[in-house]
Formats: sequence, C-alpha cells, structure tokens
Amino acid sequence: MNKDTIQLEAFIHSVSTLVDGGLKLNIHTQELPAETMMSLMKIGRKMGYIAISPEAMRSIEMPKAEVEFKGDKTPSQRLRNTLYVYWKKKELSEDFDSFYKRKIEEFIDVIKEKIE
Repeated sequence: MNKDTIQLEAFIHSVSTLVDGGLKLNIHTQELPAETMMSLMKIGRKMGYIAISPEAMRSIEMPKAEVEFKGDKTPSQRLRNTLYVYWKKKELSEDFDSFYKRKIEEFIDVIKEKIE
C-alpha cells in the first residue's frame, strides 16, 4: 500500500446527486487518531481513489483509471455549465461572463502554482 494511502473504518451517511451526473458522498468516521486526521486534511480537495467494502479489507492496490467523460458535452462545456448553476444558485450580482472568466483565471492560477 502506498505511504499516502489512508485506510479507516467509516460509514456512508448520505448520498446525493450532482448537476454534472456525479455523486456526493457524506462519510462519517468514529474519532480518529490525530495522525490520521492530519493525513486526511493534507489530501483534502485533491482527487483520489476510494474503496468501500462492508468487510474489513487487507492492503489493496487501487488501479489507475482513465477518466472518461460520457455524453455529448466536452469537459469544458460541462465545467461552464456547472459554474453557471453555481452562479445562479448564489444569486451573485456579477454578470455570468465576468464570473466565469474570473473563476477560470483562478483555476489556471492554482494549476500554475502546482507547476512551479
């Protein structure tokens, strides 16, 4: 198992659907050791893999999966649509085109920081 892999006992509290067709999982744990909590905080807001089983698991190696986008929309169209739904729900005073450009620039800056 990779040194960055965290394995813990948890249960799925709720599942809800997202606008882009994904799912949101609300996972609860019992009290965790400080080291485990810190490890989870370090990987927050990062993509990763999750394995869920009703049985205790031995060390497993998660496969590297290629991301596939299904449907007629390109990934950039899906991103724009998702940002639009977010903008609409937040009822922001800024017009959508300005909001969209600002958010895209923020995303680009985050990626640039990871390159350096």
